[in-house]
Amino acid sequence: MVSELRKIVNIKDSFTKINQERVREKEQRSKEAKAKITKEKAKRQNIENIKSDLFSLFSMDSEPHKRGKLLEKVLNDLFQIFGILIKDDFKRTIPKQSTVMEQIDGVVEIENNIYIVEMKWHKDPIGVETIAQHLVRLFNRGDARAIFIAANGFKDTAIEECREALSQKTIILCSLEEIVMLLEKNSDLNDFFKKKIIGATLDKEPFLKV
Repeated sequence: MVSELRKIVNIKDSFTKINQERVREKEQRSKEAKAKITKEKAKRQNIENIKSDLFSLFSMDSEPHKRGKLLEKVLNDLFQIFGILIKDDFKRTIPKQSTVMEQIDGVVEIENNIYIVEMKWHKDPIGVETIAQHLVRLFNRGDARAIFIAANGFKDTAIEECREALSQKTIILCSLEEIVMLLEKNSDLNDFFKKKIIGATLDKEPFLKV
């Protein structure tokens, strides 16, 4: 009878341990689900804040330089939220001197590739002369790729210049209108740029409208 009682106790203990493990697993799943919901809520709120900051820039016509710098920060914050920002704006100087050689607006990583980001808020579409400056920085950086974001789009000549450069470098052109529409539709920034990359790589279209 002692032996039988031990078996019964062992069986009961086994069931108790199984139930306890099930309870722990359920609690863990519940905890993870709540954490995911909290993270998504925070992400949506951050995106709403970025939308508000971005829209406020449209009323700053009298402060073009300040607006341009604020645009860099807003878009870098957006890249950060979607987990692709590597480095925000920085300056490269001559070694052991304070002379600025160039300024980079931001650096992002998409599908394990590095993209140098340039952002411009000009009242007119971007022309070849502005694009050329960015292309020089790009071609001086080995395997780096480029994303160029302009508030008012690009001239046909600038688009054609980038199309010719696609044989050697991946270059993505993007308008601010596209970013606004992306935020309005709550779309994914990674998917947005992946479509752009496919357009540039396969169709040799640097300014694919998404």
